[in-house]
Amino acid sequence: MIKIVTFNLRYLWDGDGINSFIHRIGLIYEKIGIESPDVIAFQEMTDKHLSVLGRIMTDYEFMDASYEKVMRDDILMIFENEEMEPKQVKALLKLKEPLADCYARWLHTDCSHMEMLRDTVEDLANDLVKHSEQKKAKKKHEPER
Repeated sequence: MIKIVTFNLRYLWDGDGINSFIHRIGLIYEKIGIESPDVIAFQEMTDKHLSVLGRIMTDYEFMDASYEKVMRDDILMIFENEEMEPKQVKALLKLKEPLADCYARWLHTDCSHMEMLRDTVEDLANDLVKHSEQKKAKKKHEPER
């Protein structure tokens, strides 16, 4: 049997406070030692995470920083699909590393996907409550049989 674990590494920026990777690395390393998994999936792993983890986790082979790759691919899709104004593209192309700069900016705003996810779940729950209340109200106004 293969044992697989996953960890959310979080980000390497001060705005994440006590949840920042720097504060969690010891706990993650300790938990990996206890679990002794065959495969570990790290969420939100960047090259900087890899440089730290690679030094302390020498028993494991690291495959890729998939989160960073996926996000950078998505950024490229924005460029390719011509969703931007030409003057915006020109401004970005003046940067030395536009893709890296876009990704770095994303890391500081990435929490927005959780807000959108929460909103989606909350909207669904509100719709269900509203539907349920409408059914109850309708039953109250129907004559008994």
